[in-house]
Amino acid sequence: FTNKVIRIIDRGIRHEFDIKAEGRKVLDFSKKVFKLPEKAVSVFSFDNKNESYISPLEGGVQKTSRNTKGVDIISDKSKEVLSIGKGTVTRVEDREKSGYYVTIDYKDFEAISGQLDKINISMGDVVFKGEKIGTLGELNGKSTPLYFEIWKDGNNINPKDIIKLN
Repeated sequence: FTNKVIRIIDRGIRHEFDIKAEGRKVLDFSKKVFKLPEKAVSVFSFDNKNESYISPLEGGVQKTSRNTKGVDIISDKSKEVLSIGKGTVTRVEDREKSGYYVTIDYKDFEAISGQLDKINISMGDVVFKGEKIGTLGELNGKSTPLYFEIWKDGNNINPKDIIKLN
């Protein structure tokens, strides 16, 4: 046992590394960590919803008038729309009058965030939980609602069945 411990310590002491390569790894990792807002790191969900995902926007949830199971999220506080988890941007549409619609593949399902005034992402981007994907516009001095829906295996699913919406 003692010889094994000595060998482990000896390997640790004699470890050689390239300071530039190791420094780059640290820098790349820190860029990813600092990309996540503090708020996203501290989100906890205590119900039976999937804790891997966060709400894309804090606000009141309303059923939309559209023929879907999507919801409108209305916020008085923030206009920033966040990625609900780690995913890949698979579609970005500019629907002119109704704004940008962004589809993100989260592996378990796809989520569509719509009615965005500005977007911070592009097709093919990998986004992380809590990363800002866009902002909502204003109408009559109030933020426009976020249209949000989830699709799984070709079926439209009520977002409230998957994640906890604030």
